Amino acid sequence: GDPAALEAWRLICDVSRKEFGKVYERLDVTLEERGESFYNEALPGIAEVLTQKGLIKESEGAKCLFTPVGDVPLMVVKSDGGYGYDSTDLAAVKDRSVKRSIEKALAGDLHRL
Repeated sequence: GDPAALEAWRLICDVSRKEFGKVYERLDVTLEERGESFYNEALPGIAEVLTQKGLIKESEGAKCLFTPVGDVPLMVVKSDGGYGYDSTDLAAVKDRSVKRSIEKALAGDLHRL
């Protein structure tokens, strides 16, 4: 991308981290920052598990998870075979609930993963 825009983005991220850090410190919250790409290897497995459980429905060539909350499905696999934010979010929820031993996920009805 544009070097000036990239530098502005980095500055915004740095300032945001610093300011959010003050709030997290007051709340005694420790964060483990991970980029979206951290979950890339898990994405095919998420789609496979949901398919095996019969939770995936095809819609316009995409593999979707329809939940009882909201009218818009989560797009697990896009029609071009790629993965988007919904898949990454599902992988993050699974990672946090399984590997991090979270007893109760505060992510609505996603406990079926």
